[in-house]
Amino acid sequence: MTKTVRIALQGLTCDGCVSSLTTAFMTNPAVESVTVTREPSQATVTYNSAETTPEALCSLVDDAGFEGTVSES
Repeated sequence: MTKTVRIALQGLTCDGCVSSLTTAFMTNPAVESVTVTREPSQATVTYNSAETTPEALCSLVDDAGFEGTVSES
């Protein structure tokens, strides 16, 4: 089942950060699409909920050197 989650981000300072984080998300095969923005600092991720969770996606953000928390929509 496809779901979309918004993840609040901390640590994005430039377009290179946006690009790096976008690439990191796309390494997860459950991620179908992602949009990362600096203003507001967030990622909107569409993913297969049978294969991953919002918490796992936040861990991916942390592993990439940023901080991510699930944002209340």
